Amino acid sequence: MIYSLILSIGRDPLPGAETAFVAHELAKPPLPERLAPIAGIETSSVPPIKNLPDARVQVAIAVDNVPQFLRTQDAGIATYHTVTGGGFRWIPILGATATNEGTVLANVEAEVGESLTVTLAASRAHARHGYIARQILEVTPANSTNPIRLDGRVHDVLINLPTNVERAGPLRLQRVDDRRWLPMLHGSSGLTLQSGTTTRLQLAAGTYELQDPVAADRNQQFTVPDETTIEVTPILAPAGDGRL
Repeated sequence: MIYSLILSIGRDPLPGAETAFVAHELAKPPLPERLAPIAGIETSSVPPIKNLPDARVQVAIAVDNVPQFLRTQDAGIATYHTVTGGGFRWIPILGATATNEGTVLANVEAEVGESLTVTLAASRAHARHGYIARQILEVTPANSTNPIRLDGRVHDVLINLPTNVERAGPLRLQRVDDRRWLPMLHGSSGLTLQSGTTTRLQLAAGTYELQDPVAADRNQQFTVPDETTIEVTPILAPAGDGRL
């Protein structure tokens, strides 16, 4: 029996088999019909949803005070949906238009009513969290002529240890006025300060906080550009055996 089955594999069907076993055409289900009204229940007055074509506009973007170190192949402008993170687009700085005053101009298409996030970053990998500047807008037709502006200016910030302290850290650096920001350019493991080693950061204007990663209540805030030379407090850089 098994031998006969093996021999039959790959052979043409027996004469008459194709006409003797014809599959019947399946009947199509009836179209849905509205149910009869139920006594005591009022019908909804909400109009039916219509799939209208999306209203889209060109959103103008202007980046002022772009530093020289951002005018590279890696730096650029990113846009994406604020809620879902979808629709990510990346515009390299070198591919954008620059005015005589140094402002970088770009345009992206977006749907009217969309919540759009626009960031300036030193690289595509840092566009969502390690950015230099960020703006969020609800897209309107006016955005085609009234550009959303980003400030690309950064400030040189020096972080110093207290006198007679050899080491501190790793310390977590956060931006108080923008918790989505992460210091990706300065290492994911935090800031470790060593005596004799200069720790210099490039930070945009804002309020920042150095934290003990284990005890967040041990922290130190500073505001850029009002403060550009920061001496870590003893609570974050204890001397002797109590150091972090």
